[in-house]
Amino acid sequence: MAVDIWDLEAGDVVVLISGNKAEVVAPTEDGSWFLARYLEVTDPDDVWLVGTFDAVHADEVEAILLPVSR
Repeated sequence: MAVDIWDLEAGDVVVLISGNKAEVVAPTEDGSWFLARYLEVTDPDDVWLVGTFDAVHADEVEAILLPVSR
C-alpha cells in the first residue's frame, strides 16, 4: 500500500510493515523520512523499542491510524 507521508502530522499513529505501531513526533521535511516513537511492537524480542525514537522511511509505512481527537 502506498502511503503519502506528506499527510502525516505530529500525533498520528502509523502501522509499519513489521506490524509495529509508532506515533509521529516530527512530520517529514523531505517526503522520505519522519521521526516517530514506537508505541507497540509485534516481536517480544523487540519490546525494548517501545518508547524509543527512530527515523522512519516512507517505504516502511503500511497504514496511517489517525488520532481519535480528529
